[in-house]
Parts: sequence; structure tokens; C-alpha cells
Amino acid sequence: MPDNTTFFDSNMGNLFVQPGGPMEAIYPMGCHDLGDISQSEGDITERRCPDPSGPGKWMVVLSSVGQPERGTSSVTTYLGKVKDWLERQGNEPFTLYVQHAHTGRKDQFLNYERGEVMRGCRITSRTRSGLVAREGSDAAEQSFEFSFDATTPYYPLALANQAVAATTPFLCICFSADGQVGVAGAAAGTGAMADVAYTRDGGLNWKLAAAQPFANDEDIAAVALLPLAPRQYRILALLGTTNAGPMTVAYSDNWGASWTTVSVGGGNGNFGRGPKALVAVDYANIYVVGDDGDLFKSANGGASYTEISLTSVQPLLGAHFKDVNTGIVVGEVNTILRTMNGGTSWTTIPGPADQAAANVTAGLVFDQYRIMVGYDDGEVWYTDDAGDSWVQVAFSFPTGFSSGTIADMHAVDDHCIAIALTWETDGSDIFSTLYRTICGGTYWDSWTTDEFTDQGVGGVWLTGYDAIHAVGGIIDTNGSIFLLSD
Repeated sequence: MPDNTTFFDSNMGNLFVQPGGPMEAIYPMGCHDLGDISQSEGDITERRCPDPSGPGKWMVVLSSVGQPERGTSSVTTYLGKVKDWLERQGNEPFTLYVQHAHTGRKDQFLNYERGEVMRGCRITSRTRSGLVAREGSDAAEQSFEFSFDATTPYYPLALANQAVAATTPFLCICFSADGQVGVAGAAAGTGAMADVAYTRDGGLNWKLAAAQPFANDEDIAAVALLPLAPRQYRILALLGTTNAGPMTVAYSDNWGASWTTVSVGGGNGNFGRGPKALVAVDYANIYVVGDDGDLFKSANGGASYTEISLTSVQPLLGAHFKDVNTGIVVGEVNTILRTMNGGTSWTTIPGPADQAAANVTAGLVFDQYRIMVGYDDGEVWYTDDAGDSWVQVAFSFPTGFSSGTIADMHAVDDHCIAIALTWETDGSDIFSTLYRTICGGTYWDSWTTDEFTDQGVGGVWLTGYDAIHAVGGIIDTNGSIFLLSD
């Protein structure tokens, strides 16, 4: 049960500023006071009609919520000899982090028991007080009133393995936009078909679908969800094993009780190789990438697919779209391609030179310039200028790490990102570590799983700042589905 008897006071809090936004340096603000945080949820408008139960009574027949406004707050500190961070900020946007902890150093960003990120902050006015007095020695102060786009709380998380009756590794996972409906795809056992598992309660309970989408010995590489109507979804599954036929996507509109298979492309032997090799932006924008380097798009909910011409010939391993226009596909030999027009045309993004021979196994795109990619050597790199320059993302490999690969990445926004790393020890023991950042990648929390007997982590999906879902190989006797939550 949650602890509702332990509270914080204001002296247990601390404020951090990130002047450049996500992935940039973060500084403790120390001797500062934070004012009240006011965050609009939108005005409520009601329409009323006379209540037939009696005179003078009214009943609400229609209620609507208006658009939220930007939140507001203020920061106050002493007037110092050296410029304060907020004095230096000018009119540029920045991020503030409000954190609380009962013990430990207040200037350590990862020392928190709860926190709150305030994104898109902009200073709206500045006030200076107590500057000159005829007598006395009151402190000269300055305050900065600001507004912000949104604020989101975050907490330390705990890792749990969810129970599911599958005896093969899970390879991929995805969730609906509201975080309530999820689906996971598994590897096939020898002489058996690969299972699909689904949840309709945010990942607390999982069930196996009654039927399987593919034939014996054929894995499920990736899965996706499409909303069809309130509480009704289409599950899509991508073939993850080469065979004599073409690449195949199967879909089900009845929670896996039956499946319809669709051939993708005319060539034989093509298949998907990563947990994001199939992505569904919406009903009219579904993308599939294949081992033969081909890219396909469906504009009709997965009923048919059309090939999109690319300049790359390398095997493709995954895709990510920020919206219907902005997306990337990634693949072997440092392949990164970007579209800004919904897949109509693609531009090659030069990857980091140090990774020229490595395979890009996962990728995220935040806008036309900012891209994060993970590699099969366990490294993660970031660019904010569309590949003209790259920096390696700094996070610590777990104790005992000998070699590893970035299996998957997922993001809520450009501040909250999850990374799934599969790694081995010198003795070839297999583990996986899940990472979360709430500051765009400057700092990372991490959680390491128990040892796997077969494969490592397969895919990862964030449904919020404090809900990370992941799937992986065999622990004890079952395929694993993990939930990281507060």
C-alpha cells in the first residue's frame, strides 16, 4: 500500500535549471525560492435545462472543457555580484526541475523521492526589490515570473515481472495512446506457433490470444495497435522469420481470436528484424521495414501495403515517427534516413563517424534536427543538427558488462525516454538493463533484470513518465513481461 503518512517540507526541496533544454547541462539553483505553481486545466462550460423533478431546479445536459492555458510560477533569490542563471536566460526557453528528498545531497540530480519537470519555461517579467535603503541592511532580491508549457511529476520506480503463460521469449511490445491496452509478440517454439499476449488494464494482467497469426517456427518481430472505435482495437503483427513467401503482416479485430494475413511486397524471403520494424502512426500511416532494405506503407489500416522507394540498400531494423510527417528509419552499417513529408521523400542522415561499421538497432526523432539512435555495440548517440555533429549519450553500463546491444528505445516526449540494453558478462550470462531519463538524456536511472536463460530484452514502451513496459527472454520457465512503476 502507498505510504500516505510521510510528507515533505519546503526545506527538503531543491530546484534545478536546464538552460538549453533536453540533453543539455543541468545546474542546481541552491539559494532560490519557488513560488506557487498555477496550472490551468481548462475552463468548464456547462449547459443546463430545467429539471422536471421540481420548479427552480436545473440539470446539466452538456459539459465541455476548454483549452488549458500556460502554467505560471516565479523564482526569487538574492541579488548577487554574479549573474544568476535566470538572468542569463533572456527570452530563451528552459526547463526547471523541482525535486524533494528527505536525505542526501540536494545538489545531486538523481537524489529524489519525487520530482516535477516544468517544460517550455519562458520568463515573462522580472522584479528587483530592496535595492536601496536610507538605513538598515535588508537583502536586495530579484524574482523571475515565468510561464511554462506543461508540468509532469515523476517518482523512483520498481521493477516487477508480470505473470504470463508463455514458454518462449517475447520479442516486441506496444501500447495504446491512453496506456490501457497493450500487446506483445513472442518467438515461436520448435514446431510451434508464436503467441500474442494482450492486456486491457494497463499491463497489470496479460492473456494469451486464442489463435496465433503465423505458422509453426515463425517469430513475431513487431506488433502495433490501431484504435477502430471506443474500446475496440486492431492488433497488427509482423512476420519475424524468413520463409519461402513474401513478408507478411497479420491483423486481428477480435483480440486474436482470428487473424487475416496480408502479403507485403512481391519478393520472397523478406521479414522484420526489430521490435519497431512495424509502426502505426494512425489508420492511414502504417510503416513496415524489412531485412532486404525495403520500406512499405499502408494507408488503409493494414489491409494493403505500397513500397516506398529508398536510396539505401542496407537491411532496415526499425522506424520511428514523431507525427504523421516527421519520421526516421534505421538499419545496418550506420543507416539513418529521415522524412519530413510523411514518407514521400527521404534524406540520408550521416551517422556518427565513430559508428561507421555499427548497426543502428533503434532510433527516435524529436523534430527535423534532433535524433537519438542506439547501436548493436550498446552505444547511444544524439544529434541536434540533423547529423552534422553527434555526441555520445552518457549512461553507465551495468557492473559485469562485457558486450551488449541496444534492443529498443521509446519516448513519451523529448524529456522522458526509455532505453532497453541487452548485455552479457565475460561468462556469457545474459542480463538486461532498462534506463529512464526525465531530462532528455543528461542523467539516467537504471534497473537490471534477473538473469535470462534464453535471449535478453526484446522491446520497451513508455506509457507515461512512471510506467515503463518491456518484454524479453526466458526467466525461470516463461517469457518475461516487465513493468516499471512507482
